[in-house]
Amino acid sequence: MIRNPERTMGNLIDKQGAAYIGSVDADGFPNVKAMLAPRARDGIETFYFTTNTSSVRTGQYMCNNKACIYFCDKRFFRGVMLTGFSRMPIQKRCFGARAIPCIIPAT
Repeated sequence: MIRNPERTMGNLIDKQGAAYIGSVDADGFPNVKAMLAPRARDGIETFYFTTNTSSVRTGQYMCNNKACIYFCDKRFFRGVMLTGFSRMPIQKRCFGARAIPCIIPAT
């Protein structure tokens, strides 16, 4: 049994350079994409990623906000999967709009 699961998962997450995020396409099939590690996170409750508003994933999250994130420690062959829902706050920048998918694991 893990003494402090949130801290253990957080440590694993913080050491990874990539995250695998899942979405659902228009036909109901799962899609998984490797992305750079989250820009920020609030515990293991909320994760912030950055992408363009024109990305495929952004469109999928707008239609179906079900999401998952997987972090993998290849060295010890262990990982953390969190499922939940995404939100898409938009940030305007001088070179166009950027979406920040904010994935909130289900409780």
